[in-house]
Amino acid sequence: MVCYLPIPGAPFCIFADRFVDEAFGVMASWNFWVLECALIPFELTLFNTLIHYWRDDYSAGIPIAIELVLYFFINVAAVSWYGEAEFWLCLGKVVLAVGLMIFTFVTMVGGNPQHDAFGFRNWTGDSPVMLEYIHTGDLGRFQGFLFCLISAAYMVAGPEYLSMAAGETYNPRKVLPAAYRARFTVS
Repeated sequence: MVCYLPIPGAPFCIFADRFVDEAFGVMASWNFWVLECALIPFELTLFNTLIHYWRDDYSAGIPIAIELVLYFFINVAAVSWYGEAEFWLCLGKVVLAVGLMIFTFVTMVGGNPQHDAFGFRNWTGDSPVMLEYIHTGDLGRFQGFLFCLISAAYMVAGPEYLSMAAGETYNPRKVLPAAYRARFTVS
């Protein structure tokens, strides 16, 4: 849709308004705004939690202040520095994600100090695969699934940024299809 109708700004919000319903467009815009507002506090809290896992003999304000200063300088720096920082930070995220997937799999199949394959414990016997949430029975398991899905899907961000680049791209109908193919074959 972005290749067909390149619009500057956040085209997915405009498309939701134009092709689905005005109310859907309003909610897509509000959802994107809430997501953007939640990203920096989420990252600050996550980073601080990770550091406190190994050390807790310092003030929590120290890493938060350092991160805010780094965010500020990266965002006010020249565009080339910002792009370079984004490239290396994204590369680090990819390496970290792949490493964590491998580490988690090895740990869950028994490659841990206790040699316990706890990753598949709920798939045997009478153990429930999905835990109940709010209610009991099938409804509670479905609510548990929805809670997990909503929590995980809310923080997924990325493809919309590629669609936002359409507004600043020269000849987007020619350039963007190749960019989308490259984006979705790598991930």
